[in-house]
Amino acid sequence: MNFIRKFCKTEYAVLVGIVVLAAFLRFYKLETVPSGFYVDEAAIGYNSYSILETGADEYGKFFPIFLRSFGAYSSPLYTYLTTLPIFLFGLNILSVRFLSVLSGILNVIFFFLILKETGLIKRIRFILLGTFLFAIMPWNIFFSRGAFEANLALMLFMFSIYLFLLSRKKFILMYIATAFLSLSTYAYQAQRLVAYIFLIGVLPIFFRGKLLKRQVVFSVLLFFIIQMPQLLILTSPAFTLRASGLFYKDAVISQADKILLLPQPISYFLAFVREFLAQFVSYLSPKNLFFLPDSDFQRSIPELSVFYSWMIIPFLSGTFLIFAKREKKIFNFLILLIVASIIPVSLTGDPFSSLRSLSLVLPYCLIIAKGMETLGEKGKSTFWGLTLLITFFSFIVFWRSYFVLFPKERAKTWDYGYTQLAQIIKNNSEKKFVIDQSRMNPSYVLLAFFLKYPPEEFQKLTDPKIKDAYYSNIQFNPHYSFSNIETRQIFWEEDVYKEQILVGDELAVSEVQAKEHSLEKVFEIKGPLGDIIFVGYKSHPELKCINTDFRSPRCNEFI
Repeated sequence: MNFIRKFCKTEYAVLVGIVVLAAFLRFYKLETVPSGFYVDEAAIGYNSYSILETGADEYGKFFPIFLRSFGAYSSPLYTYLTTLPIFLFGLNILSVRFLSVLSGILNVIFFFLILKETGLIKRIRFILLGTFLFAIMPWNIFFSRGAFEANLALMLFMFSIYLFLLSRKKFILMYIATAFLSLSTYAYQAQRLVAYIFLIGVLPIFFRGKLLKRQVVFSVLLFFIIQMPQLLILTSPAFTLRASGLFYKDAVISQADKILLLPQPISYFLAFVREFLAQFVSYLSPKNLFFLPDSDFQRSIPELSVFYSWMIIPFLSGTFLIFAKREKKIFNFLILLIVASIIPVSLTGDPFSSLRSLSLVLPYCLIIAKGMETLGEKGKSTFWGLTLLITFFSFIVFWRSYFVLFPKERAKTWDYGYTQLAQIIKNNSEKKFVIDQSRMNPSYVLLAFFLKYPPEEFQKLTDPKIKDAYYSNIQFNPHYSFSNIETRQIFWEEDVYKEQILVGDELAVSEVQAKEHSLEKVFEIKGPLGDIIFVGYKSHPELKCINTDFRSPRCNEFI
């Protein structure tokens, strides 16, 4: 009993409560909110299922270093680790999102440990308050509820940072810290550059004059040993494709052409610096951090930015105090975290990507926590009551935005409707379905996922040329034919003369086309707002041949 009383009076009881709340906010209605299952999630899930069953991905490549999925070459770690929840819970939405949820919960614990270890905040109640705010941050909750590889990378990165902080007293932990830092680069593409910049900066900040050269050399050597699989394909499209595709090359060329009277190399350099600085500043902008949602609907919550708007006050307060005091190590540490997180995304064209810059949540939340401590010390009498009131109001705002508006307004963005479509296809196994791909994300992997199509059969569809040139053949064709499904564009000159069901969005088949080609509507799938997501039309070749003035040679089969 004494132990229980003592525990309940300690910081750990409060921390447990915060972690339980964090777990609730991340697990609640996980399979239905977001109300859909995004194509990238399905690719992770089906490839993980394929690796679990066969040891190879959808293309038949055994344990690839990068996953070729859609020709995008995504990082593999999330997919590999998801084999365990699929093994335990089966192939479903919960299994695919489970690792991200777990990462989000662990991030809360690691934030508490990092905040405590840095010494940025002295009093435990403010450390717990900062951890609580981290747990309920929209940025953290949103990316913990979908199968986002970046959230796993953030968890590994934060764990590595905590070990680096501990290794100031126990040097042996540096090797483990370096190993996890290197491992994080296999979780998300942007993390590759983040990890390299952080490694270069963290050693002189915390360990100058303390470490033997041998320890530094061994740490860096271990980092690169773990990097070897990636470095072996360093020059292949698999390694460079995503980065080169996101880089703002055209904008640099366009700006350079406007700079006259200077040598071309200088013009290009100045244009690059201009674009880079513009992107860099956007990730420091209070407008993007506290007031505007991410412009990408698939990565944002209606009416909410990545932080609650009121947090701009402790953010500015914390920033002023940290810069004013400039306690050398912690100041340099925060600057390193910010710079390492922003540089990679500043090389991409998006003005503000909350996904690619997810690691920024750590330094910014540390600053906000410091600001809350400063405000708490100045306004002791009203601080806690006001904080409770504002937090409660923020929670209501978040609940409305995420659990009420988000599942309705963003359903189509999150590929809503494939669960229902797969069930219709399954119930009509004797009929052939053609899924139009004119305006939709690649539907083959979503249907393969929900139908649990055998991976060993799916791998047989791979062109041997793709498998042989797995890391260099970047061509992707969404045309797949398996089971009773074919995913491609509808060919009107041919498809109306075959007995099949044509499926597309509400623009795929107009009423005029349906009447002209004697098509019969057999089903429609609507979203939460009543908008049509999918519509299915059954073809009637006999009627088409009878009702048309122009008789196709294909009509000879029916008349």
